[in-house]
Formats: sequence, C-alpha cells, structure tokens
Amino acid sequence: MKILLTGSTGFIGKEVYFLLKRKKVTIFKTSSKRLNNYIYCNLEKTKDVKKILNKIKPDIIINLAAKVVFNNNHTNKLKLNYVLPKALSIYCKRHKKNLIHISTISVHGRRSVYSNRLKFKPETSYGYSKLKGDKAIINSKCNFTIIRFPGIYGFKGPGHLFINRILKGNGNFKSLKLDNNGNQKRNYLFVKDAAKFILECVKKNLRGIYYIGGETLTVKEMFKIMKKYYFIKKKIIFGSKIGNDELIKNNYKFKYVSFKEAIKNIKKDHNK
Repeated sequence: MKILLTGSTGFIGKEVYFLLKRKKVTIFKTSSKRLNNYIYCNLEKTKDVKKILNKIKPDIIINLAAKVVFNNNHTNKLKLNYVLPKALSIYCKRHKKNLIHISTISVHGRRSVYSNRLKFKPETSYGYSKLKGDKAIINSKCNFTIIRFPGIYGFKGPGHLFINRILKGNGNFKSLKLDNNGNQKRNYLFVKDAAKFILECVKKNLRGIYYIGGETLTVKEMFKIMKKYYFIKKKIIFGSKIGNDELIKNNYKFKYVSFKEAIKNIKKDHNK
C-alpha cells in the first residue's frame, strides 16, 4: 500500500508519520522545501500536485496540509485550504482511491456544541477556506473521510491554543489572566489520540464526516490538572465573565486518553 502524507512536518503530521512507519506501507511525504526523504511540491499549484500524484499513484492520501490564519480578509492567502483538497479529490475519484482530509469545527463558526447536524456558518477566512475545501471533496463524490477536531494539544503544539502556550513554556510563564470565570467546558483532543484516529480511518476504511473530541472538562479543571502534574507554579487569575461551552459531539466511538494521562505523557516528552 502506498500512502501520500501532506503536512507531515506539522504538529499532527509528525505523530501520524510515527504511527504509519510502524506499518507495512510505503509512505511518501511532501515538503515545500527541498529536503532529504521528502517530495518537493508546491501544494498550492494544481499542476505540480497532479504531477506528483501521477508519479506516485498513491492508494491513500492523508491531507494534513493547511494554512491557519484566524483574521478575516485573508481568503486568497489561504487558497491551499481549498485548491489542494480539490486536486486530491479529483485524483481519488478518477482512480477510485481514498482521501482522508482534516477539516475544522471553524466551518460552523462559534457554537456551544459542534456536530454533523449543525449548519455551516464560518466567521473567519480560515473557516470559510476550509469549508470551501470540504465542499470540493464532497462534490467530487470520491471515497472520502473528513475529520473535524476541536483544539489539539500536546508537546510543542501551536500557540493559538492557550493550553499549548502554557505547556510549551513548561509552566514558566508570567501570571496568566483570563476574562472568563473558567467554568466553560471544552473537550480538546490530545495530539497522539488525533493521530490514532486518523490511523483507525486507514485501518477500518472509515468513510464520511467524523467529529472527534476528547475528555470533557472545564477550563478550571484542566488548569488544576496541569498545575498538579505539569508543576505549574504561576497563578492563574480568572475573570467574572461567563464563557460559553465549546464541545464536540462525537459521532464515532473512539477511545481517547484522559486529560490527566495526556499531561503526564507531555511532561515525559518535555523532560527528554
């Protein structure tokens, strides 16, 4: 089996590659830079993507490549998010191959609960660009799997998620002030669990659109666990504002680790 993995140098991509290389598959990784053991390709150029696909002839494509910008009026700068999925889906439809694509809950805008029954209402250029890519895949009628995760946390995770900013500093941040009371609920997902679900999609040939979140906790509960098991010493000051819940309603039974076990795992990685 030949698998093409885009975004392999990213946060989730590194974990997915780590799991895939244990399997009896041939993995092709793309990069926008000329690196050893990577296939050089400008993923924003459809012609370049087509050349790579026709040369490799992958059986499965795992698309993790994306540009993340939460400000508005940047749709043109985010064309990777819809140009690439369209090119990949056309190939998969034509050759009857499988496409696994990572999307986002941002296609729905800000909601208290995210599910496959919710209408699309993106509020950012990022959400709009990802929705455009999703629709291109669905309209192609190829064999597809679209996955929508909540915030993903882990060792050296992206800083737009506040948990990752704290974990990256090993708890050595200046005093942290939040404008909410910390009672709002989240079910963020550990990066290793996100990678495991992607691999499960490969192994079980899952098709359709999946919403996958982790353990549900309040922000205060998460900070309490991080303080105990990640040895955070700085004080976190909560405000009086009542924050809204932002939860994913899972539509697939998936076993994820608890937030406490994930934090312990991250601490071990940080100490290596």
